[in-house]
Amino acid sequence: MFIETTRNEKKFMKTIGFRAEKDGINWAVVEGTSSHPVLVANDYIKGPSINSEAASLSYFRERVLAVVRLHAPSVAFVGIQRRFAKNQRRY
Repeated sequence: MFIETTRNEKKFMKTIGFRAEKDGINWAVVEGTSSHPVLVANDYIKGPSINSEAASLSYFRERVLAVVRLHAPSVAFVGIQRRFAKNQRRY
């Protein structure tokens, strides 16, 4: 999503992207124009060493919500790796 600026340059709203991986979640926040995007922040949330799926999901939920509250993006994107299950199933 974008908004028009006075110089006919498209300025992107603050956007956050998440990429889920086997052992954690990468995230990045960007803003700026299409020709000059600016990386505001990025990090990696390492998964907990807990064997409970419910506890792991709760852990990630709390950390993702904290990142979203901190940066208050207008747009969000989520991506996953094609193969990261133990049996290598496609999603």
